[in-house]
Amino acid sequence: MNRRDLLTLGGAAAFLAAAVPRIIPAAAAFDDQPGSLRARADRKGLLFGSAVNGRALGDPRLQKVLISDANILVPENELKWDAVMPAPDTYDFSRAEAIYAFAKANDMKMRGHTLTWYRSEPAWAADRIAGMSAAQTGDFLEDYVGHVVGHWKGRIAQWDVINEPTTAKGVLLEKLWSAKLGEQYMDIALHATAQADPHALRMMNQTLIAQEWWWEDKQRDETLRIVEGLLKRGAPLQGFGYEAHLRTSYAFSEGKWARFLEELKQMGLKFMITELDVDDSGTIGDVDARDRASAALVKSLLDVSLSFDHCLGVLTWAAADRYSWLMQDKDRKRSDGMALRPTPRDADFQKKPVWNAIAQALDAAPAR
Repeated sequence: MNRRDLLTLGGAAAFLAAAVPRIIPAAAAFDDQPGSLRARADRKGLLFGSAVNGRALGDPRLQKVLISDANILVPENELKWDAVMPAPDTYDFSRAEAIYAFAKANDMKMRGHTLTWYRSEPAWAADRIAGMSAAQTGDFLEDYVGHVVGHWKGRIAQWDVINEPTTAKGVLLEKLWSAKLGEQYMDIALHATAQADPHALRMMNQTLIAQEWWWEDKQRDETLRIVEGLLKRGAPLQGFGYEAHLRTSYAFSEGKWARFLEELKQMGLKFMITELDVDDSGTIGDVDARDRASAALVKSLLDVSLSFDHCLGVLTWAAADRYSWLMQDKDRKRSDGMALRPTPRDADFQKKPVWNAIAQALDAAPAR
């Protein structure tokens, strides 16, 4: 039986039957919901939280929002390779430790992001690895991952061991490791993580795999090919994270997404939405229309995802618009010059329809 055959087993049958995105009437209510997102998630046995960076965490308004809504945090940049190892043989965990201290003081978990990613390579690394053999490169990667994960042993609940490994065309993006090791760099990193902290969930994290665009269809298939290969080789991959950087310019098929989640479930993998936000540049209209479109898209994604019992929860990539990476990206602008509204709260930390859509989805989710 192959993975396509397995789709006839289990899963959320109602969603598997749906082949087109849900149409949300303009009058659909994403009214203000009482209570906190954390309380909702806790009642269902789910994780809910946000990415945060050390600079933003100094804002007392953000602290208040996180304490109210989050039971898990992820450092936005502070655990990436260039931050952790700014110079050869030099490790610096101080900025991540500050975030962990805040999380611990407020009874939150923390996840680690990320151990391998092509956009977090320190400037010194290319020259150093260029002179290594394949065996030496593997040893270096194993030592690095072991050192980082070992430092956090017992304190990090999940690790993004592999982040954005491939394109839709099957091109491996992490050139430093893959040039010497090919796809085996992923196996090495997963085994090193398991050895350094066997209790931290080991995950792959990927973007651009859920919406209606040929690139996302192909990237989803290519990602599944890599996941299947890792599992066949005995690599200790335990979970999969979907970043969920959504765009209102593309539709979302509930049925197609449910089939993908069923495939992950049949492979025995846990699942997490890890970086949720919405680029609303594809919606023309006033703020209310844009917010409704974003909320409808988020609600559709979460309704499907949270209906699966292997889905552990949701993280947004910033808790408020003021601290979203999309607000700093010069290539992600609206044609009308208005600011994007990507997160659950606006720049003044007020709840938006996306916050209410998340609340409704958590309320509707089955208890774990």
